[in-house]
Amino acid sequence: MSSSAALWARWEEIDPLLEAALERPPTERHLFLVEACRGDPELLEAVTTLLTASAGPASDPRPGDALLEAAFTAGGPSEDPDLEPGTRIGRYRILAEIGRGGMATVYEAERADGVFEQRVALKLLQGGVARAGVVQRFLDERRILSALAHPNIARILDGGSTEDGRPYLVMERVHGEPITRWADRHGLDVPARLALFGQVAEALQFAHTHLVVHRDLKPGNVLVTEDGTVKLLDFGIAKLLESPEAASLQTQAGARWMTPAYASPEQIRGDPVTTATDVHAAGILLFELLTGGRPFGPELHGFDLERAICESPAPAASAHVQSRPDPSVARARGETPVTLARRLSGDLDAILLKALRKEPEERYASLQALHDDVERYRAGFPVSAREGMWSYRARKFAARNRWQVGTAATVAFVLAGAAGLLVRQQRVTALERDRANAAAATAETEAENAQLVIGFLADVFRGRDPEQAPADTLTVRELLQWGRERVSTEFDERPALQAELQRVLGTAYFNLGLLDESVTLHQASVETVRRAFGAGSVEEADARTLLARAQIADRFWSGAREEAEAALRIRRAVEDPLATADALRLLGEIEQGLGNADSAAVLIQASLDLLRAEGLVADPRHTETLLALAPIRRAQGRLGDAERLYEEGIPRYEASRGRTPDLAIHLNNLAFLKRTRGDYADAAELYREALAAYADVHGRGHPTALMLANNLVSSLHLGRRLDEAIAIAQASVRAAEAQWPDGHWRVGSAHAVLGRLLLRVGRLEEGESALRTAGLIYRDRLGPQHDWTTSVIAAVAAKQIVTGSEDTGRPILERYIGYMERRWAAGDSALSLDQVNLVAPLTLVLSDLGLESDAARLRALLPADAREES
Repeated sequence: MSSSAALWARWEEIDPLLEAALERPPTERHLFLVEACRGDPELLEAVTTLLTASAGPASDPRPGDALLEAAFTAGGPSEDPDLEPGTRIGRYRILAEIGRGGMATVYEAERADGVFEQRVALKLLQGGVARAGVVQRFLDERRILSALAHPNIARILDGGSTEDGRPYLVMERVHGEPITRWADRHGLDVPARLALFGQVAEALQFAHTHLVVHRDLKPGNVLVTEDGTVKLLDFGIAKLLESPEAASLQTQAGARWMTPAYASPEQIRGDPVTTATDVHAAGILLFELLTGGRPFGPELHGFDLERAICESPAPAASAHVQSRPDPSVARARGETPVTLARRLSGDLDAILLKALRKEPEERYASLQALHDDVERYRAGFPVSAREGMWSYRARKFAARNRWQVGTAATVAFVLAGAAGLLVRQQRVTALERDRANAAAATAETEAENAQLVIGFLADVFRGRDPEQAPADTLTVRELLQWGRERVSTEFDERPALQAELQRVLGTAYFNLGLLDESVTLHQASVETVRRAFGAGSVEEADARTLLARAQIADRFWSGAREEAEAALRIRRAVEDPLATADALRLLGEIEQGLGNADSAAVLIQASLDLLRAEGLVADPRHTETLLALAPIRRAQGRLGDAERLYEEGIPRYEASRGRTPDLAIHLNNLAFLKRTRGDYADAAELYREALAAYADVHGRGHPTALMLANNLVSSLHLGRRLDEAIAIAQASVRAAEAQWPDGHWRVGSAHAVLGRLLLRVGRLEEGESALRTAGLIYRDRLGPQHDWTTSVIAAVAAKQIVTGSEDTGRPILERYIGYMERRWAAGDSALSLDQVNLVAPLTLVLSDLGLESDAARLRALLPADAREES
């Protein structure tokens, strides 16, 4: 049984025997197989051959290494011949290809056995992917769909295997278009879009009750027919929550069967997948349905996208619309950008933010709970998402800053505000005394009252056992709420003091991450200040500035802009240049947050000019303003200006702040600019400094540290300092293996970078070994047809060519280059950014191996700047 067709035909028999044999000690395997295959020598030969291959050579015992070589031989981008119209598969006749994915091709077909007429979608596993994992996923899909009979889930009708043994399944043919496109074409308003989403939620909840998680929810897998019926498609990577395979699936760390733009943090990290994963994906889908965009925009790719998904808070939908006002998007929803943002703010923002929380346990408990909240909103009832926002933010803050929720820390930040209250209250007291022409005794009374307030706050937060564990954040919140209620009722006759207490409490809420409460208190403080000091006072500008910063943290950009502009007008009116400079910078940061780089640059440059005019070039605020302007100049395309700003600001920042993670980011940004203009030596040194600064705090295995290390390797690589690059790459492999589970894609990436470098310096066997490790991981986590997998295959093929195995390597490399040339032509003579980042280093490998004609073909596909580097 040597042919692939024969292996395919009996794969369901072979696979469990192979798995069972591998679970036994090597000395027991042959006897087990002889007994298990008694009377079937063909089956015994097939399993024994695969078992021998999976063991690999004695010098390289990685399981499955020889199987990877078989994948290499059949590998590269799929070259399955298209099935011609009229081809028969079982009872069906192929009509046309509908689509092609990483492991299967979908055809439109019709029933051809004469029993009845029926148009169907036939999904056929591609050749070249005859692996246990892929075949099992395909068979799982067939089994999963057969159990999901729901009007909003595409039905499975039939299944079988082709003559060469490839499994296929036959599904209901859905004539529809992606949900986002259908909603736009029909001009659905927000309520109608919410109703349409309800069908999606009901279908997913039905799947969850049958213990199935979809894992790849996105508009392309949610079609809507012309009559408005939703059909959920593609359970090809779905997961059974309670099946014999569930435990192994849950421990399969690093699994990458997903679409990154719609993935959850746990999928990116390789953590276990649950129904909460679908809740997160449903949140992204609803966000896109309502706003016209995803929470993390199309400008993010690869690592940057994954970092944003795992670390950056999702924006409020209303803020997203405000920052990217698009009249056509709003018009498709019957709104203007302003009215759409207003409609989304509040309850819908809260619903989406809860669905998109980073921790699975903090999201809605089920799709039904999410659907119920949407329905409550549609009916005009309060939504549950808003009830828990303060406690969620409090817990988030506690997790990030445990010291700040302890008794001592609570006293520290509240008393810091109260100390400020005392100093400022002296000014308040003097002003009130002058206005009232009061006696000196009145001033003493005011000062005494301020001291009493400080003592009161200290007593409240000191009234705990100092030996007790750090304070519960919720208890702190309750104490603040009690103080807030007293301030609102007991100090009306003394507005200056009331405003100061509102400021102190608003700042305390801000420090705890309770932004709704912070914004509310700062808004109240603005009104109270105006009552105490009149409109246009310095105190009003101070209060509006604090309110704007709270609104920025809460992603309410338009409100923050309004407050910052009002504060700036006051600063200018009272002719306070330093405060005016701060106000200009704040407004510039807001414009940058709204995506208005040109406006932001004008404002921040004006801030710098004022600070220079006041002789404050050495002041830390001047340094921070310089560094705030640099990324704006880069966004404007003024790379030279950005570079000069970083070079001026970074040494000053380090002198005043030390080697912090923020310094590492500034260094990384400057290094990028150096590398862009070909200064690889300076770029490498800056990346090295950035890596050291970041790793000192977070460790070498942190995703950002690995990113910085890869940037360093790339600059050393481009600067032909290959031995240094290899040393850094080897350290990254060790760090990744220590930080991430076995088989995680980050471990694979570290090995891939190292393998390409080793090939370039002639350490061919070591390079191939590292690349095979990467290939095994990529194959299992991303699939055999993924661009990362095929680029590794191509590098190994190149090594085979130069070491005497041209018959093996040349067809694979030719197939890869031809495939990329077709991708280039299909993409309007351009590769995607991800493809460029794979093709460019491979081009260097080919060139250094002496395969210059092959390198030239790939180099021709690269954009001009990347072509120069390769």
